[in-house]
Amino acid sequence: MKRALTGFVLWVCLAGSAAWADVVTNQVFDPYFLGFESEPAMDYGGRDIATIHGGLCRATGSILHTDRNPFLAPIYEFVFAAGLSTVQHEAMGHGSRGREFNLDPKYGFGFDFSGYTSLGKDPESNLQNILLTAGGTEGDSVMAHRLLRDLYIGDGADGSSVPLMALAKADFSLYCFLTPDPASNAEDFHDAYTNGNDIAYYLTARQAQRQGGQAPKAPRK
Repeated sequence: MKRALTGFVLWVCLAGSAAWADVVTNQVFDPYFLGFESEPAMDYGGRDIATIHGGLCRATGSILHTDRNPFLAPIYEFVFAAGLSTVQHEAMGHGSRGREFNLDPKYGFGFDFSGYTSLGKDPESNLQNILLTAGGTEGDSVMAHRLLRDLYIGDGADGSSVPLMALAKADFSLYCFLTPDPASNAEDFHDAYTNGNDIAYYLTARQAQRQGGQAPKAPRK
């Protein structure tokens, strides 16, 4: 009886694994995807960003003839990835939450791959502040997850998407690494907070929520 039950469980696991593998490998990677979804639009927004990135890389590769000079490809792939991962972080991350809460978000970007999101209205609660602040790294993480799925499926994905996935995946870790410890370096932490550091702002909003404080005012352009 025990042997039969063990065999049945193994059969169910193998059948489930085969069905899941069939679902995953039958997915088709669409390099020309463009789509819209209700807010927060992090998934479709990330796929749109990946489409733009792939198009820019293919166009640049054609102009520079990287079929004969392949060493050039990683250079522009990382440059485009750095800029577009910032767009995903701001417009499809913070901006998705801002649009979801009807806070009239606006964006700005610099040539040094920096970016910011300002709000036309103040958040109504600390919970909104927390979701808004976490939205940037959340948006990049959603895009990185989608790109990893595309890379793992049977039809694969553009190799140029690897730098975009890597930079988006590293976004949260880099933010945490670069944020000063408020316990040991309060002055630098305060500077990071006033300069718009996401992790510093998140920790402040989370502490205010725990202590029942009022939501901080939104930065205005």
